[in-house]
Amino acid sequence: MKKALHDIEEVSLFKTTDGILSDELSIDVILDHVNRGLKGDFGTSNQVAIGLRKLHQWISRYIDEGATEQLYGDLNADLQHIRYSKSVSSNYSPSKDGNSKGKYIADVTKGITSEEYAAKEFSRIITDRLINSLKRCRGFDCESVFFGPPQAKWCSKTCGSKYRVREKRKRDSS
Repeated sequence: MKKALHDIEEVSLFKTTDGILSDELSIDVILDHVNRGLKGDFGTSNQVAIGLRKLHQWISRYIDEGATEQLYGDLNADLQHIRYSKSVSSNYSPSKDGNSKGKYIADVTKGITSEEYAAKEFSRIITDRLINSLKRCRGFDCESVFFGPPQAKWCSKTCGSKYRVREKRKRDSS
């Protein structure tokens, strides 16, 4: 099975009843919102909070299981109701091979569910080729996700410090 939106470098536009708009939030900001949503910063039962929790589930599932056929099948199932079209313009910079690149436009004129939003944003992480640098914090009681180098273990210095202090206390008490 092909990956969701296979070989697309970026899905950064969406079509609403107000016209074609760009995604205003970068993927780093989306990830920050996911982590804040886990802490309840956006409430618990509204569409935004539900979508952010679902996006965290997609990310966690990828980290736990890897890129499985089942994961891509489920992702494509959630994406099937969002229609994409491609726009080509001289304003888009050419790709490495010299060909003109296009932008894919997600059509959400009929609205978008929390599940579809989460799938759309997760597909952006995949298609922007950032998925390999995505990590889950190893800190105690921290479920945050972040982008980091292969050796990164914690989402922040605070989590790393808490982890080291807890480990030292365990060793000292033994």
